[in-house]
Parts: sequence; structure tokens; C-alpha cells
Amino acid sequence: MVRKKIPCRVCGSLDTYAASGLDICPDCMGGVNSKGEEHAFRVLSYFARDWPVIADVRKTLEAYPSLATRRDELTLTTLLHEFAGHNEKRWVDVPDILRLLIIGGADVNARNENGSTPLMVLIDALPRIDDQYLTEESQDEWRTITHAMGKATALLNRGADPNLPTLDRRYPITELAKRGYPWIIRDLFDHGADLTVKSRGQTALEWAEEYENHKAAEWIRACLEWERG
Repeated sequence: MVRKKIPCRVCGSLDTYAASGLDICPDCMGGVNSKGEEHAFRVLSYFARDWPVIADVRKTLEAYPSLATRRDELTLTTLLHEFAGHNEKRWVDVPDILRLLIIGGADVNARNENGSTPLMVLIDALPRIDDQYLTEESQDEWRTITHAMGKATALLNRGADPNLPTLDRRYPITELAKRGYPWIIRDLFDHGADLTVKSRGQTALEWAEEYENHKAAEWIRACLEWERG
């Protein structure tokens, strides 16, 4: 049986077999090779979406240190954006990868073509979790929350500004309120998030109430009360 070859998603070569279940060739799967920095950037961007292992990232950054600060010429996306947006909770390396990139010089507040920082990309990638139905048995939801908290903390503790809006004036705090995640809302507040900003005419509290994220709304009210003294 002749296996069908498909183009590698990174370099376009035909060394990839559809039957393998992969869309990346063996050369690219190795991470670092002789194809140069541009290719290495594309490989790590692929890893960010599907295969975020810190050993691969560290090896590639050692060969090409400037990758930590490199931007895509069209989208202005950095590797920090790519890894922050990774939302598969079984990959525990992602918060450490974010820290590694920042140590390497990555701008934690870099903005892509939409004006989104890595923190905003992280939040936009989160699924909504109905907090009123969370129980101790909600293991999948708790893994999603824990993974998101690890990434948010890695960015916030290293200077991520929680008040930077996108070009269409969406804020991390208002977008998070639509999705739930009261623990991350508290983390944003502790790092200076302004709870009174409005996105499309509504504050974070109003968005949380509209989306019936009751726990998030409760925590936002508590933060506002604490702020008022």
C-alpha cells in the first residue's frame, strides 16, 4: 500500500505522510536544523499550537536567541502570543515556556495586528465555563482553569499590563468577565486591572451579569467594595 504524502504545514515539503496522523515533516519535527531562523520561528509557532514541550523551545532558543523577540512580518505576532494562546490543558510546560521567552527578552506587552497583547490572546482563547455548575467532580473544567491561571500568572508576574485594550477597545477584564474564571479576575485586579473600564458600553460586572457568570460577578463586586474601602 502506497501511503499518501501531504505537504508539511511548516516548510511545505512532501516528506509528511497522511497516514502518520501528522502534518509536519520529520525535519521540522526535530525543531532546530540548518534552514535558519525564519524556519525555526515557524516550527516553534507550530509547536505552540500542537506540541508545546519546553525542551524543544529551549533547544531552539539556544540556537536562535533572537526568536524570543521576533515578530511575524504580517500579523506582528510573537512566540509569546502563540504560546499564550495554546489552550490544551494537558501540556503543563506552557507557563514555563512563557517565562523562558520573557527571560529571553520577549516583550510581555507586545501587540499584534489587532492590538492584542499575549494576555488578551490568552483570554480570547478560553472557553466559557459556567461557574455555578462547577463542583469538585468537574475535573476537565478545573484543568482548564488551572492551566489558564498558570499562564496568566506567568505573564502578570512579569509585567503584563491588564489595562491594555485591543484596537476595537476590548479589555482583558471585560472579556474575562464574559467567560467566567473569577480566580483570574482576582489576579488581574491584584495586578492593577481597572474594573470600571467599559467595552461596548458595559463594565466587567455588567458583562458577567449578562452572561450569567454569577461567581465572577460576585468576585467583581467584592473587588469593587474593597477598592472603595
